[in-house]
Amino acid sequence: MALSDFDHARLIETYIDHSYRVRDTARALKRSPHTVTRHIEDRRLEVLRDGSCVRCRRVNGREASNALNSRTCGAGLFDKTTETCVP
Repeated sequence: MALSDFDHARLIETYIDHSYRVRDTARALKRSPHTVTRHIEDRRLEVLRDGSCVRCRRVNGREASNALNSRTCGAGLFDKTTETCVP
């Protein structure tokens, strides 16, 4: 079953609220970890490519332009070309 734009935005917000933990997010939303991971990865690439997530933007999601890299990059910056963290 596909997620609506609203459910997609809620998934992303829940993921951030649960300290970037896929299993906790999946459990809270009663979705499979695979569904959560797929939406996070697709969205991350879209934000890096286009600057924001279309699905989140359509429903005024609070994280529409967050590339979800803060967990892995910490204080560093994310290089869009190499898709790696730069200190």
